[in-house]
Amino acid sequence: MALIGKIRHHAQRQIKGFDNRRKFARLVGATLPKAPDPIDADAIRITGKIRQDGLAVLPKIISQSQIKDILSYLSNHKVENPYRPELGQFEVGDRNNGSNIGAYSSEVLSQCPHLLEIANTPIVLDVISSFFGRKPTLSKIALWHSFANNQAAQNAENYHRDVDDVLFLKFFIYLTDVDEMSGPHVFIRGSQNDKKFLDIRRYSDSEIETSYPADDVLKITGKSGSAFIENTYGLHKGLVARAKSRILLQFEYSLFPIGAYNYDHGYIDAARFDSYINRLHAA
Repeated sequence: MALIGKIRHHAQRQIKGFDNRRKFARLVGATLPKAPDPIDADAIRITGKIRQDGLAVLPKIISQSQIKDILSYLSNHKVENPYRPELGQFEVGDRNNGSNIGAYSSEVLSQCPHLLEIANTPIVLDVISSFFGRKPTLSKIALWHSFANNQAAQNAENYHRDVDDVLFLKFFIYLTDVDEMSGPHVFIRGSQNDKKFLDIRRYSDSEIETSYPADDVLKITGKSGSAFIENTYGLHKGLVARAKSRILLQFEYSLFPIGAYNYDHGYIDAARFDSYINRLHAA
């Protein structure tokens, strides 16, 4: 199954354009478990917003008490830069290596409180299921610091499209207050449906922002706990954090397990939640 997943992952990366990707998703996902139609009015509205704009801000999902618990747990663990594995693990406060980000490993996150509880928030699952038309797979949990620095944009701090699976959505939560100087997420409204900039590469600000109206360049700021769901096949990036660091929690949902990832850490409390959606994170 791992080999099939890797083949499927590499094959879907070659499909250009969201309409073509969605058609292929309907074909290859035809035998997956169907999702019930949402009855919650907010879920229906949010799903429509994602289909049209590519992004929707969510009502309150996470409490400040949950954020405090998560950050308290993480304070005892080191981080790493996935783009610079040669750095190894390092303390959040020790950034003499010049790293712009520090991410927690799956091993660390697997024991972090509240994560699966948040990932399985009913309105979130209703929206994801409605968008897919199938029961989703929780395919990745990630949490990282974007450190305040004066460096040029690196890696995902440049515009790009994600091509993780043939059909997927990402659910983001800020765990710190985020303003324009602390690395807000940036999304080009409606770009998920565009037929421009379809090559898998990083794009400069000038390439992208001169091709869209200024009103469609959305900078997502907000207080700690702010949450949104996004179709990151649309053009997006994280701005460089300049004055203050940012901590971001991300959940990814897809039709299939993602062939580029390893699933070798069971998460605490996995047995409490839907056994299909959370099967990759079961102990």
